[in-house]
Amino acid sequence: AQELCEAALRKNRVIDPGETAPTQDLADSFEELIRMLHSWSADGLFVYVAEEDTHTLAAGTASYTIGSGGDIDTDRPINIRPGTYVRANGLDMPLKIVGLSRYNRYLQKTVGADYPSAIMYLPEYPLGKLYLWPPGGGELHLWSMKRLAQPAAVGNDTVIPEEYQDCIVWNLACRIAPEFIGDPTPFMMKMAKDTKDMIKSLNLVNDMDEMDCEVRMLNNGITSYNIDGG
Repeated sequence: AQELCEAALRKNRVIDPGETAPTQDLADSFEELIRMLHSWSADGLFVYVAEEDTHTLAAGTASYTIGSGGDIDTDRPINIRPGTYVRANGLDMPLKIVGLSRYNRYLQKTVGADYPSAIMYLPEYPLGKLYLWPPGGGELHLWSMKRLAQPAAVGNDTVIPEEYQDCIVWNLACRIAPEFIGDPTPFMMKMAKDTKDMIKSLNLVNDMDEMDCEVRMLNNGITSYNIDGG
C-alpha cells in the first residue's frame, strides 16, 4: 500500500521520485485509499471476481446469517450471483435469486421441502441474511461478490490485480489533491476517469457474459422476465 500511496503523492508533486513520503502524509493517503476501496466495493463493477462459499443446510431452517461470525462464517457479501445452487442426492439444482417483494409474496415460508428452489439476500450489517424457500436441506453453493481486499496497514501489500494499480494511483491522487495542492489538474482527472472506465469495462464484459448465459437459460423455458425475481 505504501508504494501506491507514494505514487499518488508524487502525482501531486508532494514528494520527488525516489523520496520517501513523510509519515503523516503517508498516513493521510492510506486513510483515503481505504475509503476509496470501500466506495469501489459498493460499485459492483469494481469487484473483479465472484467467490464461492459452501454450507450444509438444515431441513426446515428458512434463514441463515452470513458474515464474520455468522452461520456462514465468511466475509459479508455485497450481493449474491447467478450460479448459486443446492447439491442434493448427487444433483446440482440452481436456485432462483429473488428480491424482497417476490419473497414476501410466497404465502407459506415455514413448510419445508427436500431442498429449496429460491434464495433471497438482505445485505444487513454486520451480518447479512439469506432466506431460502422452501426451507430444505442439501449443500448450498453460494456465489457472491465481496468487498475488495484492503490492506490492514500502510506497510502491507495490497492484494489486488496488477491492472488495477494505475486506476488506484490516479484516482487516489485526485482524492488527496485537495489536502495538498487544491483541485486536481485536468490531466489527473482525465487519467483517473480513463483508468476507471477501463476497469469497469473489463469487469462489465465478464458480467454481461454471465447475464447473457442466464437470459439464454431463461428463454429456453419461458419468454418473460420479472424484474422482482432477478
